[in-house]
Amino acid sequence: MTYRHQIVEIPPIALEIVEQRLYQRVCDNCGEKTRAILPPEVETSGYGERVVAMVSLMSGMYRHSHRMVVSAMWDYFSLKIGLGTVNRLRITVLGAPKTRIYQDFRTERSITPIGTRSFGATKKVISTLGESSRWDFKL
Repeated sequence: MTYRHQIVEIPPIALEIVEQRLYQRVCDNCGEKTRAILPPEVETSGYGERVVAMVSLMSGMYRHSHRMVVSAMWDYFSLKIGLGTVNRLRITVLGAPKTRIYQDFRTERSITPIGTRSFGATKKVISTLGESSRWDFKL
């Protein structure tokens, strides 16, 4: 008779750094500087979508303090970020409801303010203006 013994392991994590090199020139005649601009698909914050998602998940859903997020990003990924960066990336995510996916969700589902129904899941939603309000979702 045989039996199984399984071991679960998390694969090693390595940062992926993509460098964009942009040319900057100074005119020999007038001294004016001209500089190339980043392509539109390149994130201007300096952090990719997975970093932004991880910071937002830890500081939002898991309710870690900014200092705990900074520490975790260093411990897990050897990525050094500042306290201000955590807040800046969170604000980036708060602007995310303006995406097409969110717009599709809003048109497909009926959302009514709290008090109009006595049942359902209550969620806290940040509006596109940044004001927080409470909503009741009919799913």
